[in-house]
Amino acid sequence: MSARPFVLTPDLLLRAYRLGLFPMAESRESRTLHWLDPDSRGVLPLNGF
Repeated sequence: MSARPFVLTPDLLLRAYRLGLFPMAESRESRTLHWLDPDSRGVLPLNGF
């Protein structure tokens, strides 16, 4: 049995963001993504730039 390639679509990414999940690779060369669910979150005030 072979693994199917994972496709990160815009729809999947937006749904994950709504749930507070963020894809992250171990390094630039990594071909594997991990989904992160951080306890702490930052908010950038867009009007403050």
